[in-house]
Amino acid sequence: MVDGRKIENKREGIELQIDPHSFRIRELEQWLMKNNKQFISFYTDSKSHTTMNTRIANNDKLIKNCIHNLESSQLLTKIETVKSAKNAFTCEYCYGCKLARHES
Repeated sequence: MVDGRKIENKREGIELQIDPHSFRIRELEQWLMKNNKQFISFYTDSKSHTTMNTRIANNDKLIKNCIHNLESSQLLTKIETVKSAKNAFTCEYCYGCKLARHES
């Protein structure tokens, strides 16, 4: 990370700076499990040994419904569908960005 921005290298060796306002659902889910007071308090005491993957799986539908509501309210924008780490596809979202929308 440089100045709060992720940096990736392209094949030609050119650095590509990625807007820190874009994220994938899994990144958001992980961040929420570590930073959201409601999730933190729920996963304390006897539930503190619950793995991150299980925590995310248990709350996946709730988080995705909230993302859908934010997208419907135009507070989030789906910017592209990308390949995820396990050869599936996931959406990348952006907040605070304005993309040209093509209407039919």
